[in-house]
Amino acid sequence: MSHRRGKLKQVIAPDIFNHGATTHTHDSVHISNSFTQPGSSESSVSGLSLRQTRKRGPTRNIGLLALRPGERIPVSFNEYGQVVNEIKGRRLKSYLGTLVRNQHNVPLQVNGWKSVIVDDKEKIWALVLEKFDVEEDRKDNILSLARDKYRSYRSKMKATYYEPWATNDERLRHKPLLVSDADWRWLVQFWSSEEAQVISKRNKENRAKQNINHTSGSKSFAQLRYEQARLREDGTQINRIDMFKLTHTRKDGTPVDDASRDIMAKFDDILATQTQSQMGESSSSTSLSVDNI
Repeated sequence: MSHRRGKLKQVIAPDIFNHGATTHTHDSVHISNSFTQPGSSESSVSGLSLRQTRKRGPTRNIGLLALRPGERIPVSFNEYGQVVNEIKGRRLKSYLGTLVRNQHNVPLQVNGWKSVIVDDKEKIWALVLEKFDVEEDRKDNILSLARDKYRSYRSKMKATYYEPWATNDERLRHKPLLVSDADWRWLVQFWSSEEAQVISKRNKENRAKQNINHTSGSKSFAQLRYEQARLREDGTQINRIDMFKLTHTRKDGTPVDDASRDIMAKFDDILATQTQSQMGESSSSTSLSVDNI
């Protein structure tokens, strides 16, 4: 597939989604059209978002407008294929979030990222090449980031506009402002299907097992490791113990939660034991690297 470099008007437009646009579907689960809507079978599903308190809207990467014709932003990766050294306002991951939220790039009427057709994923890759200087062998890394952004977008939409309401009629009346009626009706019915309910239940059970929070916000751990290495004179990477403490400690120096406090205490015990062993007579014993803990 050839990647033409044209203007990306949809990325910088005030309204990322076009309510009147025709959406294409590639769904594999049959969604019934016999869905009763409030008032009558033909009543509108227009959203009530205008009644909500004004909040920060989706990121539109205005900083990318400053690029000169033909200019592309270089992208750095660490040894694990993770993006690092991003510049505020010109971030690849933020730009990917903008792309996947645009229904002209990636449709909403699919079961998930795996159901997005190859042509749509190729389009995302081509659009990235418009603004960023990325080698061809990083394509899988870029599309993995796009997948994560797409999943996060749908997950947040579901948590905000679907889960708070008990019935589908109520959910239809509380449509996200920037999502078309047809897309929202499809999503509501899909999320209410037996298949989606089973997946949702399993995901909730898995999340419930994750009782450790972190304090790094939206900044990735990969970016934090990169920044910490830049702060060191020898440029060495921060070890896993120090990285955990950095990302699980509040500004006042206290652990972010009890689980993090317990883990840090165990780390300290292990390091103390290792230090005593090294200082003892059995100096020939194998020491434990902090990166193997």
